[in-house]
Amino acid sequence: VAWEDVPCNKSFVELERMEPHPIKLGDAIVTYQALTHPDAVIAYAVEVGNFKVVYATDTEHKDSPDPRLLKLALNANVLYYDSQYTPGEYRGEPGSITGAFPKFDWGHSTYEWAVKTALAGNIPNVILGHHDPVRNDFQLEQILKDAIAYRDRVLALPELKGKSLEIHMGYEGMEWKF
Repeated sequence: VAWEDVPCNKSFVELERMEPHPIKLGDAIVTYQALTHPDAVIAYAVEVGNFKVVYATDTEHKDSPDPRLLKLALNANVLYYDSQYTPGEYRGEPGSITGAFPKFDWGHSTYEWAVKTALAGNIPNVILGHHDPVRNDFQLEQILKDAIAYRDRVLALPELKGKSLEIHMGYEGMEWKF
């Protein structure tokens, strides 16, 4: 369907990348933030009442949770996070399904950084998303198991005592009721 053929009124707002500002859309407040990716990418936080969900795909963590994303996502209810690679694939370990070369500066992240970012942002639910298209459902199920095992190891650290985090695998048609 061509954009011109969509039967609705359209209005556009130029997003100021250096100084993001909230945008009110009906009952929702949408806040945005540029993140790390070879091309431009924007993460979004959508707040309706007391519920906040953050959508952060096509982003790379580098070596710590992105402070811009943490500011956007702090205390959100749900974080959808780019988890395209396993940690081994990101490092370029031989035998991976994505090839034995590092994925540094490709603009994507791992389930480990999804967990780290959610815990750092005090977010109780993280959805692993932006899956590598070469994966099948069985491989995604393994990634979810690995992410849960990683979370359990991290939550065993004394400094995280009392914290919790639910991990969900994103899928087409997924809905979140609040």
